[in-house]
Amino acid sequence: SDLAAIREILRDGYNAVLVPCGSIKKWKKAVEVLISNKKLAGKIGRNARSDVERNHTWDIRVKKILEGL
Repeated sequence: SDLAAIREILRDGYNAVLVPCGSIKKWKKAVEVLISNKKLAGKIGRNARSDVERNHTWDIRVKKILEGL
């Protein structure tokens, strides 16, 4: 869902597809686009994985927490 808290980590069209939470039609369309556009789905998936590995592993989270103490 396209929520402010999620936008702190995810970017629409780059590492996610963000859709208004109350719009079933837009959710359906987003899923259809990803099913029909393998290149886009692959790009978003690769970007998401890369972003997690670079910025959001448990080790990285612990390091950021400890740095803040």
